[in-house]
Amino acid sequence: MVARKDPEAVLAVLAADHHIADPAGFLRVMSRAIEAARAGDMVTVGVRPTRPETGYGYVELGEELAPGVQRARRFVEKPDEMRALQFLAAGRFLWNSGMFFFRADELLSMVRQHLPGLGDMLKQYDEAATRGEEQSLVQRTYASLPDVSIDHGVMEKATRVAVVPGDFGWSDVGSWTSAWELATRDDAENALFGDVVTVDTRGSYVRTTGGKVVAVVGLEDIVVVDTEDALLVMPRSRAQDVRAVVNSLKSQKRLQYL
Repeated sequence: MVARKDPEAVLAVLAADHHIADPAGFLRVMSRAIEAARAGDMVTVGVRPTRPETGYGYVELGEELAPGVQRARRFVEKPDEMRALQFLAAGRFLWNSGMFFFRADELLSMVRQHLPGLGDMLKQYDEAATRGEEQSLVQRTYASLPDVSIDHGVMEKATRVAVVPGDFGWSDVGSWTSAWELATRDDAENALFGDVVTVDTRGSYVRTTGGKVVAVVGLEDIVVVDTEDALLVMPRSRAQDVRAVVNSLKSQKRLQYL
């Protein structure tokens, strides 16, 4: 554990599958976030929204703490479209990117305060490490640890949270809308993959891997994804609702399609 070697070491939580269009801008934001975390704050990176996205959580900006660093007033769960439009118009709400920075000792303190069961187990791991038994203890107990994200378990409950606003062409590539935005598109703003024929179709994402021709006629802002065993068709504006399909398939125990 990092805290055993250096309690004041700064840890960063970064996803491996995010798209960053401006690496230099991203690195500048990372530098500010690390410095803010080194001063003792729990830190998140907020991305300036470009649309009323309902698939992301948001963070509301508070007062300025330092150049390029502001207090996080509150975290907001994924909103409906009306609230997302209000957030976009207000100008003080950012997308919560899920990138977090904190000192090791501060993180442990927050875990012990807000996730005491996990905090107790981490203490047991430390004690087991002094006896050379940590690995076996982890193997026996890891599956029983609380299944909670750091967002909900710690960051949303912490009192000293700072946010570093960023605008570096970020996408979590977590929806078909994101895939359409990042794809090369034709003159009609269609992103097409595979054997696809379009007629009078605009702003759509169409992908086929099912070995058949897919024809799309007279549609706009549509997502069509055809595979060997499944076909998905939906408006691009409802790309986040794929989770409802996933939940339905799970409830029907049709896990082979997931």
